[in-house]
Amino acid sequence: MVAYAVTRYPELFAAALELFGVVDRELFVYRTNAPSSVRWMMKIVDKIKTPVLIMHGEDDPQVPPAESAAFAKALRERHKTYFYFTYPGELHGFAQPAHRLDAWQKQLAFIEHYLNPRFGTTTTSTEEVVFPVSDKQGNSHNETK
Repeated sequence: MVAYAVTRYPELFAAALELFGVVDRELFVYRTNAPSSVRWMMKIVDKIKTPVLIMHGEDDPQVPPAESAAFAKALRERHKTYFYFTYPGELHGFAQPAHRLDAWQKQLAFIEHYLNPRFGTTTTSTEEVVFPVSDKQGNSHNETK
């Protein structure tokens, strides 16, 4: 839904969190309503203006991780602002406490940067978000992406 929303309403959102979601809407729509797939093709990544944080479990059996990888690739090829993180051993969602904490901290850093910047104004530069990085024990430190 997030990928669809930022495509459909590119001026509406300041930031978007896309967590292990279906992004191949053309295929999804084709399976459920073939005539609508043509309309979906008109709503492509080029329309996205919103910075997007993408997260996905690498072993997700419900939504293949390739969905998020393809979305990130399309965003990169079109020079959009995005951040993409995957979590090994995770299914549909994040069950491991260290991964869950890391994901929440990254989401908070992303949201704070784009919706509530502490200093200056919001920017679309992909070099200025400071994401926390967790080590294997779950301790976090900051890393700029």
